Amino acid sequence: MTPAENDGRAPIHQSLLLPRSIAGLPEQLAKMLWVTTAGFVLGARVWWVLILSVGLHAGFAWLTKVDPYFFDVARRAARGRRRLDP
Repeated sequence: MTPAENDGRAPIHQSLLLPRSIAGLPEQLAKMLWVTTAGFVLGARVWWVLILSVGLHAGFAWLTKVDPYFFDVARRAARGRRRLDP
């Protein structure tokens, strides 16, 4: 590609633009989900939580694939004001 075709812009790798993820989930969400699952499955021997967590992981991964910033926006909305001031 010649410099005239590039319009003076440098290519940027996709990993610099998207949030960090582990197995398709945002990093904090993946850690929270699987540490909680490990606590229930290994500590309390509640095995059905593992099946639930795999389903949640699949759903959350799909949401992340549709919109990589979905959980960032949801977290900000949850922390926001609960009422409107006149």
